Amino acid sequence: MIERFMRVARGYASSPDASVRLMVARAVEDLGDILNRPLEAVPDAGSDDAVLAALDFDIADTQEDAGDDPALARLLPAMSLEDADLADELRLDTQRRIRNAKARQLRLLHDILLSDDDRVLVPYGSEHEVLSALTDVRLLIAERLQIRDADDIDRLRDAHEAGDRATTVLAEVYAFLTWWQDSLLQAMGAAEPSP
Repeated sequence: MIERFMRVARGYASSPDASVRLMVARAVEDLGDILNRPLEAVPDAGSDDAVLAALDFDIADTQEDAGDDPALARLLPAMSLEDADLADELRLDTQRRIRNAKARQLRLLHDILLSDDDRVLVPYGSEHEVLSALTDVRLLIAERLQIRDADDIDRLRDAHEAGDRATTVLAEVYAFLTWWQDSLLQAMGAAEPSP
């Protein structure tokens, strides 16, 4: 059984088993690859490399290939649906920073998931980054499941009843991440740390 996040002395803790931690970590790695930001290449947020990377600006870097993975449309949506030229201009101005920020958040979540601690510990001060990374992983899975509206839940239920194992497992991961993220939000609202 996976425990909800609880407020503890150093942050928020949950105790999923190793297989769950590894499964979520793999989804995080996949998302880093989709963003064209492999996690092993992402510097720690406070490192000198991160500061230098933020200062290193080349106009060619802003013209990244948007990629053809449909998940990117959810993760990096157009900033204007009515004006394609404006959307392109805004994308060129912001996409590199957004991708880098998402990659740092994913790296943080990945490091937390694969830490040597027996539990997943989200330290105080990093909860918003972890929540953002969890949201991005859920967006990726929702795209893979083609969840667009409430009617799609019926389609997933039908796939489960028809024995579609791959869809069922992915839907279960999505449901788990939704529950787990909600438990972190609830723990953040709790008043006192548990011992």
